[in-house]
Parts: sequence; structure tokens; C-alpha cells
Amino acid sequence: MSKRRVKLPGRFSESKWFVIRYSSDKELSPPLTSSQLEDEETGETGEEKEFKVGDQVQAPWNGVMYQGKIEFESDSKDECLKYTDSKKKTKKRRAHVPAKKTAADVEDADAILKKSKKEKNEKKKKIEAAQKHTAITTAEELFKCSFLTASHATNDKH
Repeated sequence: MSKRRVKLPGRFSESKWFVIRYSSDKELSPPLTSSQLEDEETGETGEEKEFKVGDQVQAPWNGVMYQGKIEFESDSKDECLKYTDSKKKTKKRRAHVPAKKTAADVEDADAILKKSKKEKNEKKKKIEAAQKHTAITTAEELFKCSFLTASHATNDKH
């Protein structure tokens, strides 16, 4: 008996995954299959066209199609996830790189720092004063209670 070959529709034979950089906000898409993409000019999907890095496409985000450009392509969805994770980490590192500061910027920062330290110290002093007041009040109440208890105990003995 001979084996029959069955040709599957494009959506069943997907082997490529893509990461798209959206034009509107420059964010990266999650890994997408070619059937989820549309050619920006012709409207062809991945079932009708083979996409490659650099192609302008329409890609979904929360069910809405947005313009973007293919930035990464892989046979593995995991590779696409690794790519997007590495790009996010790079973006975070760049966000923390300080710009060159002028003398005025440094003075402003010092003034803000001094002001915040002063405010923290004042707040700490207020909290400590309130705690002392509470401790004194509690001690006075305990003394009164113990005094009253002691006087009742001596009255009961007589």
C-alpha cells in the first residue's frame, strides 16, 4: 500500500515566527505567525506571500491591525520571545543612562535632595514626638490603674 501525501493549508504548515515593530509607538509585538500578518500594500497574508525582515506589514495588537515593520524572524517562537526580552532590557538600560549634567542641574538636584532630607527629618521628629506622648500617656494610665488597684486592695484588707 502506498502512502498518500496530503497538502495542508498554509495555516497548518506554519514554520516562521515574526516580531514586528509598530510604527505608531515603536513597541515590539509578541511573536506572530505569518498568517496573522498582512502585506501593507497588497493586503496579502502569510498564506499567500512569504514575508522577510524589513517588510512593511499590518499586524494585530489586541484585535486591531496596526502598521509596522518586520524586525525579527525565526523558526522558533521561543527565539522571538528571547529577542523581545533582550530588546526590552536594552531599552530599560538606556532609560537609566544619565544625560550630561550642567552645574545648574547639579545645584538644583542638591537643593531638592537637601529639601527632601529636611522634610524627612521633620517628619521623623513629629513621629517620635507623637510616640513619646503616647508612651507617657500610657504610662500615666497604667500608674493610675495600678494605684487604684492597690488602694482597693488595701481597703479590702481592712
